[in-house]
Amino acid sequence: MTQLISNKVIIGRVEKVDLPAFGIKNIYAKVDTGADLSSLWATDIVEKDQILRFKLFGKASKNYTGDIIKIEKPNYLLTRIA
Repeated sequence: MTQLISNKVIIGRVEKVDLPAFGIKNIYAKVDTGADLSSLWATDIVEKDQILRFKLFGKASKNYTGDIIKIEKPNYLLTRIA
């Protein structure tokens, strides 16, 4: 929960965020102030011909639309996490 103390904003562990590039508003996101990168829940991820295609979230999420998002190189980075 966001709170204003003096002229500083105090944020909580979870905050509502917007992803305007994807037309998404007011979704809850976990805050990690020490992180260098962020991640999103994506499904049906395919990279072909230097185009990354995926759907945001999964069918179990109330934010799932089934829309396929396409991002061209060099605007994405693939990382394998074990």
